[in-house]
Amino acid sequence: MRRRTLIKLFTSIAAINSGCITNNGEIKNETQTESATQENLKIGETATLPEGGSITVSNFTVQDSIIADQSAFLTVERGSNIHFVVIDVESTADIELKSFKLSRGEDVVAPPENQYSVEPVCRSCEGQCIAIPVDSGPGDVSSIVYEEEQNIKSTWELSKEQKSALGNVSDLRLKNAEIVASEESVTIEFTVENFSKYDGKFLALVGTESIVDGDQPIGFSVPGNSEVTKEKFPNNLNIKNTEDLALAEPIDESTRRFVIQ
Repeated sequence: MRRRTLIKLFTSIAAINSGCITNNGEIKNETQTESATQENLKIGETATLPEGGSITVSNFTVQDSIIADQSAFLTVERGSNIHFVVIDVESTADIELKSFKLSRGEDVVAPPENQYSVEPVCRSCEGQCIAIPVDSGPGDVSSIVYEEEQNIKSTWELSKEQKSALGNVSDLRLKNAEIVASEESVTIEFTVENFSKYDGKFLALVGTESIVDGDQPIGFSVPGNSEVTKEKFPNNLNIKNTEDLALAEPIDESTRRFVIQ
């Protein structure tokens, strides 16, 4: 795993340009240029970039799966040894997904997979939802880092509760999925069991065999140590005949994409 030492950052204000003398002898600058590289921000706070623009990181969650927006299509991303730090990023600057990383101790660590733009299902995002993959062990992750060309621009320190959340992820397993159809609508009934004590969110995609239809994201909450049965209505699918519908096989406890045929 690639690591790099996390260099301490400082916020400085440089005053360059002509000034005038105030009554107490101090120099008052008519123009100030701020170099706002910042460290030790908290989640929810805003960083001002030296080149202009700002970035706010908020709504921190840790998830065992995400629905990734791949521009032309959606995918469900999950792994047995990978979790996802999901954040809401509001920015007035041009940003890239790959610029968001995590630090472990004094090292900035490249994620085990590429960062993702996330479709906000079972959560909200005022800006862009971004997921940073992280090894599933809680480890010593200490902050979220924004960097460009290995130049660290800002860091957002994680609280004690946010650090502990990295190891507190649900274990959701699908027990059953079946179509419930009537003349008016088609729904899918899901039964999901959570084998951990931590609350989780079951996220999946529903589509048809038609190339016209794009997969539709669905999701619902599953409390820790519980089983939930929920009917979800797949919106915007081109289903004209509701008779004799079935879900494509095989389906097992790890299935997260369902095709109506």
